[in-house]
Amino acid sequence: MNHRAELGITVLKSEWDKGLGSRLLKMAIEYAKSHGIEIINLEVRSDNFRAIHVYEKFGFRKKSGHLSHIFKNRRFIYRF
Repeated sequence: MNHRAELGITVLKSEWDKGLGSRLLKMAIEYAKSHGIEIINLEVRSDNFRAIHVYEKFGFRKKSGHLSHIFKNRRFIYRF
C-alpha cells in the first residue's frame, strides 16, 4: 500500500528569492520520509516557472499534469 500526501506551498512575493520555498519543501520531504509517506503529489500552474524550478530541483517530475516524488526502499525514486 502506498501512503500518499498532497502538498501545497505558497510564498508571498515579498519573500521570493530568500530560499524559503526550498526550505519548506525540504522540510516537507523530510517529514514525509519520517512518517512513511511514499508518494507526494502536488499541483502547480504551468506558468509558475519559479515553483516548477524548485520542485524539479528536489527531484519532482511531471506526471499527467502533476509532479510526483516516490519514496521506496529508504530512498526516493521518480515517477514519470
